[in-house]
Order: sequence, then structure tokens, then C-alpha cells
Amino acid sequence: EDIDRLTDWERELIPDAEAIYLDEEDIYLPIPVIESNYFYEAMMDFAIEEAGNERLSTKLINALNGKHPMKSFKEVLHGNSDELDKWYDYEDRKAREYVLKWLEEKDLQLA
Repeated sequence: EDIDRLTDWERELIPDAEAIYLDEEDIYLPIPVIESNYFYEAMMDFAIEEAGNERLSTKLINALNGKHPMKSFKEVLHGNSDELDKWYDYEDRKAREYVLKWLEEKDLQLA
């Protein structure tokens, strides 16, 4: 059986997982998936406002306007580790902003 393949710590979490899945007390909310267009817009904002120089900004904007924009954007950044780190920090901030806005809309606070 599948349960036999679980580690001890995974088995310990089964009651919690069942409670969340069944949600008999109606206390759990599904967390929304962040739409790809949100991150596309974040990438464009980064390219325009945060990129370290105009040449990089132009390359990033061109990448976003071409085929496979998100993949191309990251490929441009992989050539510059400082800018890539800067992007990941920016991306984290944007994801956090998204979650905080969602929580606020649900009248919830981050614990």
C-alpha cells in the first residue's frame, strides 16, 4: 500500500492532511495560484525600473516581447549573476505583495 512507502514524519502528518482535505469545520481557504501574467508584469517592471543599466533593460524588454518571454528573460539574466540575484529578490517581494494583498482581501493577517 502507498502508506507503507511513507517515511515516519510523513505518516505523522496524515491526520492533519485528512483534516485539511475534508475541511469539516470550513476553516481552510485554498491559496490562489499566482497567474503568469502577474509575473510577466513584474518582469517588465523590473526591466524598466530595476535593471542595472539601459543595455540590460533593453535586452530584458526585447526578451519579454519575443518568443518564450519568461524563459528568455531569465536566460538574459543568467549572464549576470548580480542582476539575477537582484531579480530573485524582486520576484520574492512581488510574490509577497501578492499574498499580502490576497490576505487583506480575505480580511486575514499573516501569522
